[in-house]
Amino acid sequence: MTRMLRNINFKIFALIVLLFGCDAKLEEKLPADIIQPELMKKIIFDINLAETKLLRRSLQDQPQMAQRKADLKFILDKHDVSDSLFDLSYAFYSQSPNHFKAVLEGAIEMAEEKTFILNNEDSLSKKSN
Repeated sequence: MTRMLRNINFKIFALIVLLFGCDAKLEEKLPADIIQPELMKKIIFDINLAETKLLRRSLQDQPQMAQRKADLKFILDKHDVSDSLFDLSYAFYSQSPNHFKAVLEGAIEMAEEKTFILNNEDSLSKKSN
């Protein structure tokens, strides 16, 4: 499982690098049955956050797999998205670099904002102590 997660993380990293190299506009029309970019970036952000938390834990392979499935189910339920819709949408975005680039950029912005907020909360709590 750890190997699989590393492989997935490497693929995501490689895709991000590839996508940031693409400057083409979003010419391809988004199909109606695909999760809209704004929601997809939130889902991708939450999945990456869950993956990061999971990697920080020292669990063995089977518990990690079960936790990963539980995290994904929680995230999709949180966003009111079915497994099949997410799978269909992820497949679409994976095949559409321009759209996926926009989604990933949005997820990265969310991560940066969250990091900024958390860092400021830490600074404030240290000052009050």
